[in-house]
Amino acid sequence: MAKPYPEGRGWAVRVRVRGQDIYLSGYSSAADARNAAEQQRLAILETGKPAKLGPHQTSVGVAFMDYALEKLPELKGACQDASRINCYLRACGLPVIRLHKVEPVTQAGALHWQVELVDEEARTIPKSLQPHRCSQDARGQKSTKILQQLARMAFADVTTYAVQQLMYAMRDEHYEPASVNLEQAQLSRLFNYARTKWSWTQPGVNPAAGVDIPKINNARDRVLTQAEWNAIVQALRGTQASGSAGAWSGSSHPPAARHA
Repeated sequence: MAKPYPEGRGWAVRVRVRGQDIYLSGYSSAADARNAAEQQRLAILETGKPAKLGPHQTSVGVAFMDYALEKLPELKGACQDASRINCYLRACGLPVIRLHKVEPVTQAGALHWQVELVDEEARTIPKSLQPHRCSQDARGQKSTKILQQLARMAFADVTTYAVQQLMYAMRDEHYEPASVNLEQAQLSRLFNYARTKWSWTQPGVNPAAGVDIPKINNARDRVLTQAEWNAIVQALRGTQASGSAGAWSGSSHPPAARHA
């Protein structure tokens, strides 16, 4: 068993299990560090050796890249996923995703996309769109900075707090609730995938699952226009004239208009 050692104001420990190097720090005592290392060791022995480099040596951005290569080919709606994932790849200076449609898709479960990783060239923004782009960049400064920090974090070190800060920043910058929800869902899928497919036991819980996100209000409340009401009245009068309805005297104004 590895021996904990003082580091700064706390304690840290390094342990190697099945070829996986694990570094843990920030504990208040040597005993806490030792217990954490033992829990890590048992978790790895129980689930098997983590795939790839494991959660301690892989950033969120690199994990997203591996996830995209494995998962996106089978998703019909992979274009939206790729757009969000590319933000994390750019933050780490990684190649970005380019999707190529696979045609034809002839059977259930077949691949829909070929995923390619390409070095992204500097994007040229047309002069007419530059003011719009500048306003977008100004609006998203805080959330972009937090996303970049999150993308570069070791996968195992991501906390619910780190994800929550991104959600709050997007909310404060007036992103639509649907956009915040989609960002949270993308992160949650990554952490679930790493646990089930790669045997990554860290973080201990999905850090994106318990965050506070704005609720989407899809309720609709509108009044018929006069033209729509006239069409209904005309249709009902035609039905009455054909003898298929009883006596009915239709108003020429919609209910909301009569009470206005």
